[in-house]
Amino acid sequence: MTDIFELNNNYYDMRPFTNNWKTSSVVLPKYQFNRFVDRNIVLLGRLRTGKSTLIKVLKSSSFRPTGESLYTHTQNVQFQNVTIESNDGIKLRFNIFDTPGHFQVTGNDCIKQIIDACIAYGIINVHMFAFVINLTNCLNYQDIEAIKFLKNKYPSLGKHMALILTHCESLTKARRQQLTDDFLDYIDVRRNELAEYFGQ
Repeated sequence: MTDIFELNNNYYDMRPFTNNWKTSSVVLPKYQFNRFVDRNIVLLGRLRTGKSTLIKVLKSSSFRPTGESLYTHTQNVQFQNVTIESNDGIKLRFNIFDTPGHFQVTGNDCIKQIIDACIAYGIINVHMFAFVINLTNCLNYQDIEAIKFLKNKYPSLGKHMALILTHCESLTKARRQQLTDDFLDYIDVRRNELAEYFGQ
């Protein structure tokens, strides 16, 4: 588990994609601005794993999904901003990129959408890439294939990659840990050393 406060200098540098940017700052001393600790996160994963719902729950802990819809809501990369205040008063602003299901927009098209969205919102550092997975019904082999694709195509993302389990809020902590352990111990996950890809 990663402490979000330890991510200050630990991010995936996107400056190679944004070399032609110009930035400027203006000092306005008579105005008081809120200070935030920014964390930029990209959510990846298959359709219907709960990426969009995860963001809604972060925005409001009282949010309850109304059930499965007939279609997916995320067709393109979407930007969401979530602000949370920690127990010691630090305001955390999570800039979250919600991506289409990995097998709806695949490979370079999906990565291009992510990079274009980051550029559009002035994000040059991504602190975490999170692969979202739902293990409560059964293991879906497409998840393993997607993680293998990411590991083979983008090995450098590994130290910034996290695994998030969804649809398990009603499970005990022990059961959630068991699901995680079972997934990481699955033969194809071990054979392809996928557990090591999740550096966060």
